[in-house]
Amino acid sequence: MNKLNSKLFYAFAAVVLAFLVLGTFYTLYHLFTFNVYDVAFFDPFKVQTESFENMYFTFSQVLPELWAFLQTSNSFYVNLLADYVGDAIATLLFFAIGVALVIMGLFSKPSGNCKGPDSDPREYIFTHRRLAPLKILAMPWNAITACWNFKKVPVIIPIIFLPLMAPFALYADVLLIVIYVIAAPVMALRIRSAAAKDKEVYDDAVGVAICPKCKRTFYQPKVKCKCGSVFDYPVPDRHGLVEHTCNKGHSMPCTNENGARGRLACVCPHCNMDIPLHEAKPTVFSMVGASGSGKTAMMVSAAEIIAAKAKSKAFITELSTPGISPNMQAIKDILPPTVSGELDTECMFVWSRELDARELMFNDISGGEFEPKEDKVIFQDYYKYTDGFVFAIDPMAVMAFHKSDSPIKSNKTTVSGTLESFYSIFTMVTGASPSARSGVPVAVVLTKMDNPRVAAAIRENGAEGFLRAYGEGDFVRNMQIMFTDVKYFTVSSVGGEANAHEPFLWITAKKDKTFVSKLS
Repeated sequence: MNKLNSKLFYAFAAVVLAFLVLGTFYTLYHLFTFNVYDVAFFDPFKVQTESFENMYFTFSQVLPELWAFLQTSNSFYVNLLADYVGDAIATLLFFAIGVALVIMGLFSKPSGNCKGPDSDPREYIFTHRRLAPLKILAMPWNAITACWNFKKVPVIIPIIFLPLMAPFALYADVLLIVIYVIAAPVMALRIRSAAAKDKEVYDDAVGVAICPKCKRTFYQPKVKCKCGSVFDYPVPDRHGLVEHTCNKGHSMPCTNENGARGRLACVCPHCNMDIPLHEAKPTVFSMVGASGSGKTAMMVSAAEIIAAKAKSKAFITELSTPGISPNMQAIKDILPPTVSGELDTECMFVWSRELDARELMFNDISGGEFEPKEDKVIFQDYYKYTDGFVFAIDPMAVMAFHKSDSPIKSNKTTVSGTLESFYSIFTMVTGASPSARSGVPVAVVLTKMDNPRVAAAIRENGAEGFLRAYGEGDFVRNMQIMFTDVKYFTVSSVGGEANAHEPFLWITAKKDKTFVSKLS
């Protein structure tokens, strides 16, 4: 039982217990004063009008016919022992048994059972369990259930003494219903308020989550409990206000205070794969460029530099996928060619006490996917929600191609050819008109600035001037026609002057200026 349910359960039981203790006092007072056994109960409505010793009513006053029936049973039990211990002691003994069985029922395991069914094996809030009113009414009688669950034979004991329990159990039921009528609406209001607040915080901090495996978007993931069960994302609801608890007792936070919920093991609701999320706001980058253009090296270097900047600001960083791991960073200048086909998104997370978690997602594919092919498989669905494109260009390849005397300068080997192929895929995936200009930011990046020859050529003309000077003027013009927000960068991915992070932070700033300003 989780903390909230424990508080509610013991609050209900403790209030009833207090009234039963008072009832015990008044029953004994009535017995010794009038020499008549009649179960008495505390009457709070007499507090203002009666002295303390008269603040009670008797069972016979409220339900005389039922009391007469119960007295017949009580007399039977008393007569069994009267010859041995006397009427008074026998009456007190069976009175004590009746009270004890009701108290046992109140605090028994069945009374506090908040477990959900097999179809939803999580605890429910005590007041919002299925059939909660009936389960609360059953609490004083649960000595029977507890004995049955413990061992079938002892169940005969509370059944035999049922007439002795009945007056106290019925009184307890009245009290429990009064408490429930007050507590249930209060808890409902607290649930509604907590849920609205959590939704507002989540929408601001995350908005939409993305699976790095299947690339599909969703509002919230599922979570995997320590017991292996998979549940809907825990939010304040009838399962809990601060935490949810599975039927096996494992707790899961249902708010992200101090990043607690973000540390849960998440599962994509579409592909059911385990995924890292950290309840972070995602920024999605899509890498574009021909084979050998330096896309992957730039991506790995950017992740390394951003992580270093974050650590210098005392932020926590996590490189969650192998493609941008420290092992890959160590060999970024000799990376093997990217394999063809769809690859998992590379993810890194940054957060601190003052900064909600951010997720940077890098979608990298082989440059061969941008070559014209009749049987090309289109899998770049992430173009629909990408926050920006990073178009990598190898200046050495541009220079070599421009000086080539080969008569076979096919379109697929030019930067313009890569752009044409990419834009065809982009319009196909997004459904945009080929004649319409897209507002998605595009960072055109001339890589390999660590090469002195490249650096000299670009320094002389600037990035755009370099492309025009080396026969790629059509590329510059077409890029302006296709996209409204284009910026040119020159970067080096290796060495002390590495600045591969710049185009990525430029794109990020379009969506999340707060993060970029804190990182700078």
